[in-house]
Amino acid sequence: MTALILLLALLLGLNQWLLEPAVHALTQLLELKVLPWLVVGIAAWLLAGRPDQR
Repeated sequence: MTALILLLALLLGLNQWLLEPAVHALTQLLELKVLPWLVVGIAAWLLAGRPDQR
């Protein structure tokens, strides 16, 4: 029974240690805070037009 409790504590700690950085990184991505900057960049690229073909 003690081994089961220790194994459970180890797995929960490992889960927390591995997934905490992933959750933090994905939160920034999924909140779409970078989306307005992407839209500005794409709009500037589209408005720039093509260079002259000389």
